[in-house]
Amino acid sequence: MKENLLSKFIDFFRIESTSSPYGDKEEKELAFNFYYADRCLRIFTFFWLLFQIYNYLQLADRPKELFIKMNYYSKVFLPEFPSPVYFSAVLVVALISTGCTFKNSGSVLFKVLLLFCVMWFNCLKWSYGFASHVGHFFMLTHFFCLFVPARNTDLQNQRSYVSAIRYFFLGLMVTYTISGIWKLGGLVQKIVFSSDVIHWLHPQAALVNAVSGYRFWDNQLGGLLHAYDYPVVWQVLFLVTLYLQLISFTASIRLPLFYWIGLGTIIFHIHNIVFMRTEFYVTPTIIAILFFPYHLVLKKKARAINYLKFEVQKSGEGQDFWYKRSYESGIAEEFKGFYAYREQCRDAGKWYYGLLFFPGVSLAGKMYLLLKSRMLYSKKSYS
Repeated sequence: MKENLLSKFIDFFRIESTSSPYGDKEEKELAFNFYYADRCLRIFTFFWLLFQIYNYLQLADRPKELFIKMNYYSKVFLPEFPSPVYFSAVLVVALISTGCTFKNSGSVLFKVLLLFCVMWFNCLKWSYGFASHVGHFFMLTHFFCLFVPARNTDLQNQRSYVSAIRYFFLGLMVTYTISGIWKLGGLVQKIVFSSDVIHWLHPQAALVNAVSGYRFWDNQLGGLLHAYDYPVVWQVLFLVTLYLQLISFTASIRLPLFYWIGLGTIIFHIHNIVFMRTEFYVTPTIIAILFFPYHLVLKKKARAINYLKFEVQKSGEGQDFWYKRSYESGIAEEFKGFYAYREQCRDAGKWYYGLLFFPGVSLAGKMYLLLKSRMLYSKKSYS
């Protein structure tokens, strides 16, 4: 009994390895998409830098006494509000670095300079009490770009290139997992030790969470918050968000989840913008750039990705459904039950097949097939 429960627990959180042929195909798609995502990131960064001129002119009208050195970086490189000459010098270096990294993505020197400038501009905003969570994801994106080498078509280097991309996304998305762990820990702590205070599942949690965002913008609470007056709406949304955040790190490990986790994270940020008035405009834009399936748009250029050729055999139904995939190379794979249905959806190109790879779905699918088979068995026995 204990071993059975343990196996189910492991199955819920397990990061299942994909087949070798499918794994190669998905890795090629990842490398192809990241190349164009990196190009788009540089273009976005260029316009983001130009927008900093507007921010600087706005901040220049504020009293210099309100300027606060937020961290050690600010104390060294931004001890006071910068002069127009200092600001222009940093901006020029940033623009040149952006252009050089666009032309040569393997230039570590210019990547470091660009990261330095991005941090500088963000610290300038933070020094006037701007929302402290703004800009972190953008800076992390440029930081992890330091460890992604230039694109290389050599097979041996291609492996290291894909591994670096995986670690790039792992580093970014694990921040959401940490956020989910923090939310879960805080929820448990309050329910167990301080049940009288407002926690994440409290009916008033949405209102309390929104107050800080609306207060920051000096706005009255919006009527959209009345959507949470309906029973369990907020609780369900929170639990879905918590689940998504906890498994965010799997985006780079279980690649069928890649686009779905990216989409879910964008929706999460848009929800915060609309309902909570949280300043998250840059982050969802960056996520959309990084997770966009460029291979579906640039189909001619994506022809270099080897699409799989195989033959399929299948038999049975329910728990006994058997599915076999035989490749031209001689490799064969066999699946049974839920996994057989999942691979069939995958080969058929169903738009929802990636959802079947979410942790816990396989356990629910197996239980459904087991229940269905028992109901059929009972029906046959009764008849």
